[in-house]
Amino acid sequence: MAASTLEDLLVSLGVDFLYLIYNILIILIAIAAVPYFFIKNFSDQEELGLKERFGFYSTELQEKFKQGKVIWIHAASAGETLAALELVEQIRLNFSDYKIVFSNMTPTGHQLAIEKLSGVAGLIYFPVDISYVVKKALRIFKPEVFITVETELWPNFIKAADRAGVKMMVASGRISDDTFDKYQKIGLLVEDMLGRIDLYSMQNEEAAVRINELGAPQERICINGNIKYDLKDCGSNNERKQKLMHKLKIESATKILLAGSTHQGEEKIIYQVYKKLKVKFPNLLLIIAPRYIKRTEELLTLFAEEKRLYLYSEMKRRKDGWIDRGIIIVDTMGELADLYHLGGPVFIGGSLIDRGGHNLIEAAALGKVVISGPSVYNFKEERDLLVDGEAAFIVENEDEFRQVVNQLFSRPELMIIVGERAADLVSRNRGAVKKHVKLLQNLLQNKELNNYV
Repeated sequence: MAASTLEDLLVSLGVDFLYLIYNILIILIAIAAVPYFFIKNFSDQEELGLKERFGFYSTELQEKFKQGKVIWIHAASAGETLAALELVEQIRLNFSDYKIVFSNMTPTGHQLAIEKLSGVAGLIYFPVDISYVVKKALRIFKPEVFITVETELWPNFIKAADRAGVKMMVASGRISDDTFDKYQKIGLLVEDMLGRIDLYSMQNEEAAVRINELGAPQERICINGNIKYDLKDCGSNNERKQKLMHKLKIESATKILLAGSTHQGEEKIIYQVYKKLKVKFPNLLLIIAPRYIKRTEELLTLFAEEKRLYLYSEMKRRKDGWIDRGIIIVDTMGELADLYHLGGPVFIGGSLIDRGGHNLIEAAALGKVVISGPSVYNFKEERDLLVDGEAAFIVENEDEFRQVVNQLFSRPELMIIVGERAADLVSRNRGAVKKHVKLLQNLLQNKELNNYV
């Protein structure tokens, strides 16, 4: 007994020491980041929510949460926000007596939430993980439940929420290779944090095993699929495509290659593919959406020799002059998911460089043929689902990329068949949102995990 008590004491001291080191580091990082955020806020003319990040909320917002029950949902960036849209909607409908506060870490995620979410009482930036700041945020919003999408976890916030009696749930959880490696390096701190969370609803077996290995109690872990499959749009929507083509003044016979969420180093490859293909397909239009719109000027320079070069923001305002070829650079946020309707083939960026890829499901759900590079380690489940189902193409280099697009444009019937397979696969994997709503209902009723999963 004495030995066990001593061991527990040493573990406790270890955790406390790690929290101390963590708090020192997070404060130093926050202090160093303030000038950066301040300068970036004005140089990029982009609202970065500096006040909210440090717990200074408007009086109007605070008034909304003085009374009533609250559910706090967190999605780090744009990808998680898109995944959470249907979950938020169903929670809003099924728990109408609760107010929802929805938080993001990134400006792109926050802007997307503003554009896409309705019926939410508060849209905020997630507080900096300093004890005083997170405690203040929790006092203002007083959530009964905190739900984090895909497993973004902050030690001080989790600890403060636990002590405040907030129930906590990971929804559609996953652990990327990088995150797993980082968490393993700070084992005791992560284990303490994970032990405070009530429920882990993971996407698949691999994610469940990993979260358990990091310290999440086995009895709190369940597998309920990926909420990204529960998109409202599923299957080809030709009417929506025609409306977009008319709005952008794109000729109906135009062959469209769409490249979404591209990164530096990929656009040069895509441009070479485009130039070689337009020799065979003169009416080829490339629509390219960089992951970060601040790179628009860089792309304008890269494509400078292209005679027909357009900005999407300008295309939306066109009154006349139809186009049937050239390049459109998407220089606006939050519209890529809608633009996927236009794609013949759709290339998903972050995959021809060592970036780990981006969400393959949005385009696949619309019945589009998805093309990706080999670097998709952040979305292995989605990749395997589509590739194993012969509903997507993985290309290793520029030459393979060109060959695949050439084959698809040369055989329109193949594009239809593969696209239909993709939409069907996504459709058959829907249902995770419904399961998560049930989990939330039972969590609020304090039911044991094994009673409802």
